[in-house]
Parts: sequence; C-alpha cells; structure tokens
Amino acid sequence: MNARRGAQIVLLGTTLTLAGCTSWNDVRNTGSPVTETREARHAQAVQAFEEQRNRAERQAAMDRWSQGDIAGCDARLWAILARRPSDIEAHIRLGELAWSMNNAAEAEAEYLAALGLAPDRADVEHALALVLEATGRTAGAAPHFIRAAQLDPRNELYRL
Repeated sequence: MNARRGAQIVLLGTTLTLAGCTSWNDVRNTGSPVTETREARHAQAVQAFEEQRNRAERQAAMDRWSQGDIAGCDARLWAILARRPSDIEAHIRLGELAWSMNNAAEAEAEYLAALGLAPDRADVEHALALVLEATGRTAGAAPHFIRAAQLDPRNELYRL
C-alpha cells in the first residue's frame, strides 16, 4: 500500500508541476514589457555574436590569403556569404581576392554587390573604378572615381 500511495503522490506532484508550467507560459507569453525587453536583449546578443563570428571568420580568411592559401580564403568568405549574403566586408574581400587573381569579372561583380549593400563606400567605388579602368572601360570608371572623391574628399588617393 505504501508503494501505491507513493506513486499517487508522485503522479499528483507531476500533474501540479505541469499545470503550473502551463499557466506560467500563459503569463509569460502575454507580451509583457519584461518579456519584450528580454526578447530584445536576446536578439541584440544574437546579432552581436553573429557580427563577432563573421569578423573572426573574415580575419581567418585573410590569414589564409596571407599564407598563400587562396582556396581556403575563398572558401571561408563564401561560407560567410552563404550564412549572411549581406556581409559587405566579405563581398569586398572576395573582390580583392578576385582582382589579385586577375579575375576582373568576378572582382567587378563583388564590388557591385558591396555597393548595392553600402552605396556610400568610397573605397569600394575607387576599387571598382580601378577594375573598370584596367579593363579598358575608362568611361565607366570615371563616375566611380568621381563618386569616391565626393564621398571621401580628404583622401588624396581619391582626388581627381
């Protein structure tokens, strides 16, 4: 009889616990200011973590490049873009990598992608202009040289 009574107590305790959890979830999901604040902080923490991870991966990619591991650099940068296609710096680094390998078409595509995400980047405007100029498209390069100079008038490299 003691074993049966013990089982009933455990069952009753489990039922009460589950009932309590359900009611707690109902209170917690009401959109209270505390819940909203917690969720906002969580979202900020996740975003900060993602930024830090992408920065570290970009650095690892650039380390591969400096060690002569072009394929490793390329793979890491594409992995970043697979996770986050809007990573401007990954597009820029891929443009630089492509340009260093004399792949003007890919460099141009990556610089254009970066400008699509961040149209006010003088460095990207200038890099794109250099690619266009080097491939004989000076008329296409001119607006990018001008835009780079407008965006960063203190940079002597961009002055016309």
